Amino acid sequence: ARLRAGGGAGETDDPAEAASTGAKWHVATPALVEDMAIKLKAVTEEGFAKIEAAWRRSLLSAGSRASCAHRAVEVSGFPEGLDVLNGRLERRAEVWNMQPAWQRFASKDRPAVFLYRDASDSKWVLGFALGDGHERVAHVYTGLEDPACGFVWDVDCCGAW
Repeated sequence: ARLRAGGGAGETDDPAEAASTGAKWHVATPALVEDMAIKLKAVTEEGFAKIEAAWRRSLLSAGSRASCAHRAVEVSGFPEGLDVLNGRLERRAEVWNMQPAWQRFASKDRPAVFLYRDASDSKWVLGFALGDGHERVAHVYTGLEDPACGFVWDVDCCGAW
């Protein structure tokens, strides 16, 4: 969003400041492009009830999935610069995004590291904080429940190495 005042954009991002000036806020959005891979379909009330029941079953079984997960995982193979990701991660007592998760606590010379399933349940994420999976250092797309099934991790270097 940006403030439109008089002849152009204002210098503030604070809506409270705009309210005092009488200016209007406009939301700029990119042009939408149809994605043929995405199919939208109506869901009946009965269909929605089935989806909700499956989601609730998944939520209720999250604890048992976590208790069956490996107590520790070893992350290795990241090169210099990313080698802070390497090391042993312990299983967390709490699930994250309805799946087991592992962590290494921060020390004075190493940051905390987390291994968890993203919110869309499409990939395992390795990062410096728990989240929905968008902010990550590395990931691997897989439907498998075990993050250590011989996959090569894709490293997100934000355009720089």
